[in-house]
Amino acid sequence: MFFSASVMLKWDLSSMIFYIILGLIAVVCLHNSQKKYSSSNKWFFKDKYLSWWFFIWVIIAVFRLVDSPIGGMDASNYIKYFQICRNNYMPEYFEHFAGDILFKYFNQAIRLITSDYHVYFIAVYGLMCYVFIEFCRFFCPQNVCFAPFVLVFFLYLRGFSTIRSHLSIVIILIACILLAKEKNKVALFVALCAALVHKAALLYAMCIPFCMFFLKRKITVKAVVILFAVSIFASTMLQQYFILFTADMDLSGAYSSYASRSLETSFLDNAWKIAFEQMFLGLFILIYHTKLKAYTNTLSITWQRRINIVYLICIFDLLLIPVNYMLSIWRGYEYFYLPRLILWGILLHIILKNYSTKYQPILSFTFLSCFVAWMIFRVWSTWESSGLIPYIFEPFRYL
Repeated sequence: MFFSASVMLKWDLSSMIFYIILGLIAVVCLHNSQKKYSSSNKWFFKDKYLSWWFFIWVIIAVFRLVDSPIGGMDASNYIKYFQICRNNYMPEYFEHFAGDILFKYFNQAIRLITSDYHVYFIAVYGLMCYVFIEFCRFFCPQNVCFAPFVLVFFLYLRGFSTIRSHLSIVIILIACILLAKEKNKVALFVALCAALVHKAALLYAMCIPFCMFFLKRKITVKAVVILFAVSIFASTMLQQYFILFTADMDLSGAYSSYASRSLETSFLDNAWKIAFEQMFLGLFILIYHTKLKAYTNTLSITWQRRINIVYLICIFDLLLIPVNYMLSIWRGYEYFYLPRLILWGILLHIILKNYSTKYQPILSFTFLSCFVAWMIFRVWSTWESSGLIPYIFEPFRYL
């Protein structure tokens, strides 16, 4: 039960149901917001649906019980780092946190105000939730299938453990919004700042110049296939060099260790489970490429740019699958999770239009069931290693 006093790491069905309900809140609130408030220029908190979504998720994140490993496997370490981040002598274990200077300054700025980690969590999850919702609102057109957005909570849930990488995701998502607003130089600068929160984010920040390049030129299916082949070849050839580089530059032993792991494993062992949704989306892009283009052409110039950016981000994400596997960056699939969900929503809307209105609700429910099932599978696959189940609401711990 998610109001249990126990802090044992164990599978809990009520916690899983609770997570699904929180995911459905995203679906309902985004759907109602898009139908009632058509302008993405409206101030966030004047939208009652988005406001409720924001406050519910932030409260759930801030006041969860964190008692290692409950509440996120790495959450207790982030709390400890926050509480000692202003110390002159940092324990060796936390040096890789302090090595990412923007993350260090972020912690120190809040630590000047308070030592209460709940305030720190308010800043972290308030920012995270705000940007996630704003990104969905900004890039999601009205005519989409909202079923995939149940998985927005899965991305948010992963942030219960991986705070540093999720903050870098937030920065890159902000850069994508700036790019859509044609603030290219600022977008590139902001994206590069993500690497100062988490070094691995430098790889994903390259999506901004990638989008800038192909927004001016058409990217064909043939070009994508060629780029994917190049990605496989390059990541294989550069793997050994990366291992040596990270060891020589002392970029924390973890980077070299991660890259070395894939030398002993096959893509079919576990990597395919992580990349499955990305590859499946790639297949749908291939099948519905022409219809997707026709759909985009019906939109205004502003929305065409936004959808093209989402599409290019998803293509860039596909190209990184071999890189993520070779370097064993298991969290790499999380960086562009939201753009993929938006593109899923568009593609499923295109599919739904082929059927009469009589069958569309049934198909929509079927799609929603599939995404809920995928969420259950992903939580089931990661709950033990990430410490995300059971969920315990801290104020009710002893009830």
